[in-house]
Order: sequence, then structure tokens, then C-alpha cells
Amino acid sequence: ESEVRKNKQLSHANIAKILDFGIHNGKTPYVVTEYKEGFNIEECLSLYGPPSYDVAVKILLAVCDTLGYAQKQGIMHRDIRPGNIIFSDDTNSEPSICLTDFSLAKVKASEELRDPWFALFLSGDEARGLEYTEKSEIYCLGSIGFLLLTARPPFIDGSAIELKNKHALKLPPRISSLKFSNERPSDLDEVIEKCLEKDPKDRFESIAKFQERLEVFPRRIQMRITSALAARKKAKLVKVAGGAIITAIAVCAAISFAFMHH
Repeated sequence: ESEVRKNKQLSHANIAKILDFGIHNGKTPYVVTEYKEGFNIEECLSLYGPPSYDVAVKILLAVCDTLGYAQKQGIMHRDIRPGNIIFSDDTNSEPSICLTDFSLAKVKASEELRDPWFALFLSGDEARGLEYTEKSEIYCLGSIGFLLLTARPPFIDGSAIELKNKHALKLPPRISSLKFSNERPSDLDEVIEKCLEKDPKDRFESIAKFQERLEVFPRRIQMRITSALAARKKAKLVKVAGGAIITAIAVCAAISFAFMHH
């Protein structure tokens, strides 16, 4: 209950607010959160397939921003999975996300071991029995990024125990080996795969550093757009200038012709 009270203080556009909580009939805890319209990432992938890499990056950046805010309030999510990320793509604005279940932050280990679904997005640190830290959240963000780029989790198939062992001991397949794209920057694959390193020291130093690295990709896209527009404008100016020169030559020729036949 104290954890839910703390999480109720979170106030961010990308976090579903807790409206009420309590214990029903003295036995069953419950939490009521505000309704957010949209599809979670699992549903989006099922309906539309994986997004373009630039949209995937925007989703990850929004999640990073949200987790960064929560961390400043002394709160970690602890259960980052596609079902807890609501995605809405408003045609009049940038894609937006909402992160849910901050109040249901940690699934019991016994439940994880019984249900493979819980183990699909387990952090590698939890799987190895290590303390859950910011580096663990980075691992989970890597799993979300992997899913967005390949339409599958880093590890699939097997029982909950087998999946847990894979998170603890194995590296996932290369993203490019599952879904190669000429359009997607190869260093984006490397950024996501860095999050999924087994040793926390080999991951990004913090979520803020991960976010900072991701921000490179939208800037590149904007630079390409700016460059293309500048090239188009230059070509248009050259065309106009060329037309003006041809017109001037034609006028001069006409004047010369008139004088010669005067």
C-alpha cells in the first residue's frame, strides 16, 4: 500500500494516473488507473507488424523520458514489457505512449517461473539473481527495442525456467539476422544490442545516456531532410537562373538582329 501511495504522486503526461486503490473484502488488493485510449505494443505488432525504425526510436525515447522522470521521484518501474506500453499514433501529432502499471512494479519470482509470459521480458539481472537497478531497466528497454525492430522478443520458445536461463546466460540473436533492413542504420542495432549485454557494466551507464544515444537518429533524419530541401532549392534556383540567362540571350539576339536589318 505504501508503494502505491508513492506511485500515486507521479504526474507525467506519459504515465497513467492512479485514481484509487485498496483491498477488496480485506483480501484482494486492487488499483484503478485512468483509461488511456490506444493499443499496447503487443496489440500494435499483431495488427500492423513492426513500425518503421524512426517510429520505434520515438517510442523508446518517450519511454526513456518517462522512466527518467520517475527515477527523479525515486521510483523504478520494474516491469517494463510491451503490454504496459500504450501506443497511440495521432495523425495530427507525434506518436505518443503511456506507461502503465507503475503500481504493480514487481512480479513474484514464483509467478515468473510458472508462466513463460512473465519470463519473456524478464531482466537479465533478475534472471541471474542480481539486484534490480537502473541497468536492469536498460536491459528491459533493450528487449522492447529488440521487439520493435524484429517483431519478436530477444528469446522465444521454452518453459519459464528455460527462458529465464536464456536471459541469464545467452546473448540474443543479432537483430540484422532476424530482420535486415537497408533503411535502418546498423548502429541502431548495435545500440539496442548493447542494452542486452549480460554484464551490467557493458550496458549504457544510465537511461539518460541511452536516451542521448537514441537522439542521434532523429537528428540524422532531420539533417537528411534539410539537406534534401536545400538541394531541391538550389536546383530550382539554378533552373530559374538558367532560364533567365537563356531569355537574356534570346533578347540580345533579337535586338542584334533588329539592328542588323535596320
